Amino acid sequence: MNILDTLKLSVFSLPKQSNAQTFPLFLKKLYKEFIQAVDNIDEGTITDQLKANRQKLKKFCTLLVKSADTYYAGFPSKAYFEFEKAISIIEDFLILKNVGIVFNELTPYYRARKGYGTQFQKYQMFHIPFEEREKVTTQRFSVPGLPCLYLSNSTYVCWEELGRPDINKMQISRYKLENIQYKFLDISLTPSSMRKTLETISSNYSIDFLKLTPREALDSWDKMSLNFIMRWPLIAACSIKVKKEDGAFKPEYIFPQFLLQWVTHNKKFDGIKYFSVEANMFQNFDYS
Repeated sequence: MNILDTLKLSVFSLPKQSNAQTFPLFLKKLYKEFIQAVDNIDEGTITDQLKANRQKLKKFCTLLVKSADTYYAGFPSKAYFEFEKAISIIEDFLILKNVGIVFNELTPYYRARKGYGTQFQKYQMFHIPFEEREKVTTQRFSVPGLPCLYLSNSTYVCWEELGRPDINKMQISRYKLENIQYKFLDISLTPSSMRKTLETISSNYSIDFLKLTPREALDSWDKMSLNFIMRWPLIAACSIKVKKEDGAFKPEYIFPQFLLQWVTHNKKFDGIKYFSVEANMFQNFDYS
């Protein structure tokens, strides 16, 4: 099986929703199916690189499951250190030379709030002030008490993330950067968009428009394929739909919040770019 056919398998489709008794059991089963699918890739030049990195990939998955188990046992700080150890295994695939999402000043971003009858002031459309930390609840990529700024590349995603409110009871602000750039860790690529990217690289477009030689196109194909496969367990762990929306504890937020801590400590990134779990059910567009 080749990489393109493999990415069409149901195990790769994202976002996932847990149907297991516990979150760690769900992850264990998911990663077992994932490793089996990767092992079945036996076509193309990527196979040698996958074999060379198989133990790293398997250990990465094992440590993520162990971290979830430790969190469930009541040791969140120890669970984070295990997560940190897991990330160190694939760090070379996360931090790449000249690779990263840079927010440029020509790209607009959006933020929305529910509100009706009163127009919010400019400052009210930003994140909750740090002096009002007590108002901050748990979110996918942020912990209680830590104000974080969530922005989207479309008003549609804002609407989905707010639970599809009446558009007349929703206020939106548009953000533009001036004379500044931020670098973000990018985990926003879905299997569907990855397939399209690989198909583009293998087409005449990459040779005619991007001016790549056949050898360069092949190298780019292998590099992107391997990076995506090595990142996939992390992307999957951070994009699991919440099983119980009214629950005080949301296990689906464990790894996104751990990743935020890691990025904060790492200093090589200013934030995280991820795809919207609510808006990406069909995985055909860049909903982030």
